[in-house]
Amino acid sequence: MNKQLLDDLGFFLAHSAHLERAAAERLYELASMMKAHNNDELHSLFLALARFSVDHVNEVEAICRQHSLPDLKPWDYQWPPANAPETIPCDQVNHLMTPREALSVVIKVEQSAEAFYRSVWLQSCHERIRDYAEEFAAEEHQHAVAARRMLSRLDAAEESDRAGDAEPPAKS
Repeated sequence: MNKQLLDDLGFFLAHSAHLERAAAERLYELASMMKAHNNDELHSLFLALARFSVDHVNEVEAICRQHSLPDLKPWDYQWPPANAPETIPCDQVNHLMTPREALSVVIKVEQSAEAFYRSVWLQSCHERIRDYAEEFAAEEHQHAVAARRMLSRLDAAEESDRAGDAEPPAKS
């Protein structure tokens, strides 16, 4: 992991703000894409997740206003993988995916963001960076938990639909 990310509070917070904004923007893009393809169920799902993400963006940006941040260009960001950990890759989303598939992708990126922050927390010696990284990791964990809850509700609804089926499929 980049040493500056672990040692420079402004650099870390700039990354955090960018990560959260990019995640919210991608979720809004995906909601719009689903709307354009008349997939109202996924449109609503991504829109709800985007709004949830915006709440976290606002929290991070409020913290950032209390500190001096560098003006980073897109190529200045130092992510451990190639892209920001919470950004949903476009190639993993399409208008024919199911809500289960969409939630699985969301859970994966939330876990990736949590792992990013936990890694910073474990590796940094800077007390404020460690405090924020721990806080942000906990937030990302809660986002993944919320997505898992949505997935559980979806599973329960499908199970209920199957249980109410007057003619369930024949067993072979």
